[in-house]
Amino acid sequence: AEYMGGPVFTNPMAQEKPAWIAHQNEWCESPWLGQKLGEKLTRFYAIRWLLSYPLQRRTFVFSLTIGELLLLTLAALLLAANFSNNTKGFTGNCGIVAGVVCIVSATRNSVWAFLCGIPFERTLIIHKFCAYLVVIIGIWHAYVSGMNGSGLIFIISMGMLIITSYYIIRRRFFEFFLVLHWICLPIISISGLVHGAGAILIGFAAFGIDMIIRYVYLVMFRNPRKVKATCLPANVVRLSFEKSQRPFEFRGGQYAFICVPKLGIFQWHPFSISSSPDDPVVSFHIRVLGNWTKSLQEMLLSGELSTELDVLIDGPYGSPMVDLDSDRYQIVLLISGGIGITPMQSICNELMEQFTRGRKLIRVHFVWTVRDREIISALYHKDFLQDKAPTSLPMPFVPDLISVPHSASAAAAVASPSSPLVTEFFLSQPRDQATVENPVENIHPFAEQSIRHGRPKLDVTFEKIHQLAIDSKQSRVAVLCCGPQALTKNAVELAKKFSKEGVRFDTHFELFEF
Repeated sequence: AEYMGGPVFTNPMAQEKPAWIAHQNEWCESPWLGQKLGEKLTRFYAIRWLLSYPLQRRTFVFSLTIGELLLLTLAALLLAANFSNNTKGFTGNCGIVAGVVCIVSATRNSVWAFLCGIPFERTLIIHKFCAYLVVIIGIWHAYVSGMNGSGLIFIISMGMLIITSYYIIRRRFFEFFLVLHWICLPIISISGLVHGAGAILIGFAAFGIDMIIRYVYLVMFRNPRKVKATCLPANVVRLSFEKSQRPFEFRGGQYAFICVPKLGIFQWHPFSISSSPDDPVVSFHIRVLGNWTKSLQEMLLSGELSTELDVLIDGPYGSPMVDLDSDRYQIVLLISGGIGITPMQSICNELMEQFTRGRKLIRVHFVWTVRDREIISALYHKDFLQDKAPTSLPMPFVPDLISVPHSASAAAAVASPSSPLVTEFFLSQPRDQATVENPVENIHPFAEQSIRHGRPKLDVTFEKIHQLAIDSKQSRVAVLCCGPQALTKNAVELAKKFSKEGVRFDTHFELFEF
């Protein structure tokens, strides 16, 4: 279904906004460094993207990027050097290098990640990989020089962290995984010092600085909030607060770590921001899956927790691995599955807001597939739609996906026949006739023209976008995806398949492997 205009909805109190400038809001990727320098970094981001783009091209080797292959090559060289030299000092130094990188890559506000443009959720991949290197090199070091007590404690502690970081264990026992990290950190640092690996304290010093930035500056000073908590259908909890409390700047698609002190002061969990950066209200839509989210929902429903909650927020973090803040891409394909719509709708909203301020966009194509129709009711609940939703728009895509314009020029641009937004919504779970006759909320297949039953045919969508890029003489298309692994894998494979005839599909997919 395609939104091609309609009645204009305006905010009479809003003022016109300045023209869009490339990279103007990219500083939000770093809540500390970016906050200090702000829009002065515009030129820096342009140069950083220019230098980093060649490294982000995907190769035929397991769909890895050139940058990822380069890192693997450096790791292989480190291992080769370690195994080819049997001296005690050299093998120990190789382990120290891997250990320092392992610790520094676990920080959320590191200077090197900021300079390289690698968001925290991506540096965690380096963190995990280097942890394996530390253990492998440590075992070889013990073989070469002999095992002693401090070295044994070091390797056992690292091994325990690696075992509990395995996906199934970590997801099922996340609190245990987190507590074990805090227990093992001082053990690793002390045993490393005793063993003579004092240089590893460089990594711990960086980690300590990061902790001060996060828990003193961001959490205690900038981001203590009082939020409104609402239990919604499909086991979804919405947390929202008004920006008027104090400024909270972010970009579309970012996430933040949230702590509800009444549920545990040491329990922090990452959630995508579902609202648009232009909205006066910041919202998080949280799917109830683990122990913490279940406790939050149960305590809200039972009345143990007030709907007005005190929360602590660490963030925002995250940055797409495509240059979405410049005019490099005029065609953008957004693909989401289930609750994965939350970061994608925020990005879509931001793009449309930038379009109203003069950004050149030929097409923003949004695909959302969902099994459970109650998720739609959760994301677009009646109490949230009141006074916000333009009734001329398809219900599944308001109010968040297509924001109510906050200025006269924005309203005119969104309502224009030249609006670049195309939306497709797929309800993949079969429904019987009784369900059709008694729909949930306002979702009805005969009334809502945007609804399609079945699964999206992404190959057809990619083919259309590919042809559009050729016709409009665009050499690059941005593809952003968040959803089940099968959906993401399919999108990446199709992006490779249709990268031909002078058109390249650059992909970014959301990672939440914390």
